Amino acid sequence: MPDIKELECLIIKHCFEVEGVEKSGKDYVLDINILSNRPDCMSHIGIAREIGAILGIKPVFPKVKIAKAKGAVMAKSLLDVKLDDPVACRRYTAMMVSGIKVGPSPKWIQERLEACGMRAINNVVDATNYVMLETGQPLHAFDFDKLQNVSSKSKLKKIIIRRANGGENIEVLGDKKFKLAADALLIADEGGPLALAGIKGGKRAEISEKTTTIVIESANFDPRVIRKTSRGIGLQTDASLRYEHCLDPNETEAAALRVAEIAGKSGGGQVLAGLVDRYPAPVKPKKIVLNMENAESLLGTQTQSARIKKILEALGFSVRKGKGLAMEVVSPTRRADVAMPVDLIEEIGRVAGYDNVMAQLPVAAILPPQKNYDWQWKNKVKDALAAAGYSEVRNYSFVSENDNRAFGFSGNNILEVRNPVNLDLRFMRPSLLINLLKNVKKNVPQIRLRQFEVGKIFGANLRMEPTMLAGFDANGTFFEMKGALEFACRSVGINDFKAVPLGAGVDSLFDASQSARFFANGKEIGIGGKISAEIAEKSGIAPVFVFELSMDALAVIATERIKYDPLSIYPEAIRDISVDVPVKTAAEDVAEAVRKADNLKIIKSVEIPEAPYVFCGKKNILFKFHLHSDKKTLDSNEISDWQEKTIAAIEKNPEWKVKK
Repeated sequence: MPDIKELECLIIKHCFEVEGVEKSGKDYVLDINILSNRPDCMSHIGIAREIGAILGIKPVFPKVKIAKAKGAVMAKSLLDVKLDDPVACRRYTAMMVSGIKVGPSPKWIQERLEACGMRAINNVVDATNYVMLETGQPLHAFDFDKLQNVSSKSKLKKIIIRRANGGENIEVLGDKKFKLAADALLIADEGGPLALAGIKGGKRAEISEKTTTIVIESANFDPRVIRKTSRGIGLQTDASLRYEHCLDPNETEAAALRVAEIAGKSGGGQVLAGLVDRYPAPVKPKKIVLNMENAESLLGTQTQSARIKKILEALGFSVRKGKGLAMEVVSPTRRADVAMPVDLIEEIGRVAGYDNVMAQLPVAAILPPQKNYDWQWKNKVKDALAAAGYSEVRNYSFVSENDNRAFGFSGNNILEVRNPVNLDLRFMRPSLLINLLKNVKKNVPQIRLRQFEVGKIFGANLRMEPTMLAGFDANGTFFEMKGALEFACRSVGINDFKAVPLGAGVDSLFDASQSARFFANGKEIGIGGKISAEIAEKSGIAPVFVFELSMDALAVIATERIKYDPLSIYPEAIRDISVDVPVKTAAEDVAEAVRKADNLKIIKSVEIPEAPYVFCGKKNILFKFHLHSDKKTLDSNEISDWQEKTIAAIEKNPEWKVKK
């Protein structure tokens, strides 16, 4: 063995962190921080196995030797074990020692227990604690004579592993009493609880100086059950800590034999023949095929098969040659953390030493990440609306039955939640506007409040979850809202944005006189306008302008392509024309009539600088025409000629009148 400092460094390098080293007589005590997935190393044997693999030294493990007496009484003739819950208790192994004399443990046991932070009590209890530290398997001993046999006149006593009855009490060692929940796991006899399974023994069957026959318990419990009970009563022990990390059920028998050997020798007792073992669903070792080429590829270095075999066998794995360059490895059941070839490769790498891997720069093509256009268009639209003065919100995806009724959603159009949190969150939202209008009501009245939301809506078809863009503009105008949406569309490369009047009786949600359908590149993408007085009244707010567009439709026609035109050396001219039209006439219809009359194609763009106003049954719209030619500067005669033809084209419609 190397000196203590070198050993400490080796353990840190290959296995676990060593948090401290102290001198204890002629020995040293190492405080090692075991990883949560390595319960097999929560023992001296486990650590010895790791050190042996690192050093290439085969450890010498204790061999149990129990003298067989002629005509010895069988343990199963005096004791029976019943598993009421084989899931919570996966295995229960019991042995018995009779004629034992309880007294102090041998000095070497006392010294080792005290060095590990445990108090020596007597030779029986100390044997269970010593073997727990040695093997990692928690154990307990009962006084056989204190077990109660109420229902039967036979000598056969019974240990029962069951759940506690609600409110059942138990007094454990150390004079602590607990009132147990109904799901706590107990070790009991026919007279009541004997111990808290996997946590602490009870007072009723504790070992005393008068004890002559003991029952050695070596069991395996579900870690979730032990953890829940331990946290529930606020009691954690060395045993419960080990059980919480999922111990190997196949270790119980060997640990029970070891305790029987030590207790029998120190107390002068006779180990009864056989054992009582209940193991309904034995855990079997895993078989793993390890490909040598994959191992060398992952480790980044060539390793001889003989070296790999030696490392794995030193760690307790069984290895034999497989097909080709493969090895067939059987993982011991105590190594639940090893289930795949990569786990074996990790074991080989850490024991062989990662410092033996040659440093090599990775060789790989550096590729840019693939663009997520859905997110890109969504973020650009959000930024554009934020720049236009809107604030983004995120509302719940649930609405109530009253909300749906107020907006006209019912029957097959809505999706009901099977287990709603409460009645107000019973349905999935069929529209973003429902919760957005609640925001209008909940916010303190302001001169201007503008909000938008991007999110999914839900219908009765579970496969359909369209992404929508919705918002409102309180105390604003339709044209201001339309301008913000047009700006948002331009941010994703859509320049052809139009609004077409909604028409009476088309949608009960909107006031038809101040609402429209929105089109982008000739495809309908949504609807917007002033909500109807009826909906506003049901929502408890004043009528506001709202919109709801399909982000899915926008994503289809959005583009990153940008057309750049060279700056013209010729100036543009601007002419304002004010037109009186019927209230229902769309401004786009007037602008389209002017474009058709423009034979010289000098109209560069058209804008409406201010909102139209209505008077005496007419609507006045002010158009600002930007005129430009790429070939020359337009003179006054050409502009005057254009203006005369434009006025004539407008007044060709008898209901349209240009204000001169």
